[in-house]
Amino acid sequence: MDNQFYARDDKNEGTLYYNGTLTEAADSVFLKLYADDKLIKTESQIPAADKSYAFAIRLKPGLMHYRWSSESRAGTQRPFSKRPTTWSVETPT
Repeated sequence: MDNQFYARDDKNEGTLYYNGTLTEAADSVFLKLYADDKLIKTESQIPAADKSYAFAIRLKPGLMHYRWSSESRAGTQRPFSKRPTTWSVETPT
């Protein structure tokens, strides 16, 4: 979803909500957030018993391009699910 606008809250920030359910069991789910191709945040969590996960990432205002990628891992295996996506956020300061 390119060129999405994220409304700001009373702290002048937007929030990216990234929720879903895995099709395969995993020990962890990771979300990496990039701003103008620079990694700015990595978050991870353990999926719930029903394989669901929910992230809420704060976004700073400004003319920048955000991109995220997600992956899930089981044990020490390499990631078996990766979903890179890009979008632009234009929220003038």
